[in-house]
Amino acid sequence: GIPSPAGKEQWNKRAIEKMLENEKYTGTVSLLDSATQQYEFQMKECHPPIITESEFRAVQEEKKKRSNIITDDDGTHRSSKKYSSKKK
Repeated sequence: GIPSPAGKEQWNKRAIEKMLENEKYTGTVSLLDSATQQYEFQMKECHPPIITESEFRAVQEEKKKRSNIITDDDGTHRSSKKYSSKKK
């Protein structure tokens, strides 16, 4: 298989989690405006993707379902619930 960034045979959980959180692995690059700290430009197909956009979105939805943080529509943290790593 492909060695981890540390050169090991087995990948650690956090390295995989970071990859699944980062849209650049779909081949998309988002450029940040340094003055406003807002995303200005998004370039698709800049490099070969490792995962498809649909897989990326599915992972984000699954993470949201499993999250132990409950937020309002405006993003305000309201409460937390017991985290479950098991699929429902």
